[in-house]
Amino acid sequence: AGLCVSMAADSGGGGVERHPIYWIDECKPDEGVTPLALKNSRNLPLFLANKPVAEYNREAFEAARAAYEAHCDAVGRRVPIVLDSCCGTGRSTASLASLRPDSFVVGVDKSLARLERNKGFRDASGESPDNMVLVRANCIDFWRCAWEAGWEPSEHFILYPNPYPKQAQLYMRWHGSPAFPVLLHLGGTIQVRASWRTYLEEMAIAASVVKGPLPAVVDQIFASGDREEGVEGPLSNFEIKYIGAK
Repeated sequence: AGLCVSMAADSGGGGVERHPIYWIDECKPDEGVTPLALKNSRNLPLFLANKPVAEYNREAFEAARAAYEAHCDAVGRRVPIVLDSCCGTGRSTASLASLRPDSFVVGVDKSLARLERNKGFRDASGESPDNMVLVRANCIDFWRCAWEAGWEPSEHFILYPNPYPKQAQLYMRWHGSPAFPVLLHLGGTIQVRASWRTYLEEMAIAASVVKGPLPAVVDQIFASGDREEGVEGPLSNFEIKYIGAK
């Protein structure tokens, strides 16, 4: 397992200047990250026991698993699974599926409205590759079902999660969630992208607390394509809009 945290940069490819509407002041990682990560790791069994998986989320996972099995049957072999959590409209899922034709990409989002946005266009234009599926589910419950089922995704993408930048909102960030250990236990290379470097640094700290030292890559994503080898350029609607902002 590894953690790849990437920060979008300006479209000029030469700095970190950002459009005012996307600006979040950088600061040192919250001192509460380490104790909260320790607490969440220690209390994981309690969290799992006290918060049952909602039935509709379990059904969503079973639908995704059925789609994956059907794809494997169609191609005649087992293929790697790639997760795209909080996928929004599914544009990133489709992009990842096109870039990884030998994998199966599962896009998960809690909002049906976002998932259905531009669906007709995607279908008519062929922008929904055969090696992907979009499901509506709470990501935490979906991760739990995937972990219970023994899924071992080769890659896991979380693109531009809500940063919850206020100091009192640490527990609302993914690395402050009681489910963060589940995310890490799923394994694979986890790639998180954000426009706030502090968020990424905190996540790297929390991951090392829960799982021990992890190989990590911190990189900037440029519209020009200048980036760390193996890290794609813009994948989501927000990322394209953000990088293109002047």
